[in-house]
Amino acid sequence: MKRVIQYPVTPKKGDVMEEAAKLWAFARNNSRVAYDADLIIAAQAVVIKRIGIDVIIATTDSEDFNRLLKQHHIDARRWKDIQP
Repeated sequence: MKRVIQYPVTPKKGDVMEEAAKLWAFARNNSRVAYDADLIIAAQAVVIKRIGIDVIIATTDSEDFNRLLKQHHIDARRWKDIQP
């Protein structure tokens, strides 16, 4: 069984809001709409991945997250498709 680890929005190794701004710029430059909450969630995933932990985002909107995070090699999956 995999152990679940939770991290706060402000980890020591990375600025989540700065990363969210970069993701917003990426989305805007690629004619994508991204909601603020989604950008913060995606940025948190990027920061966690950067410190060496694999991340999967559980969501009902995996397509938007996958487009946003493809360059970071982070996967988003629908809630019901993730096996415990």
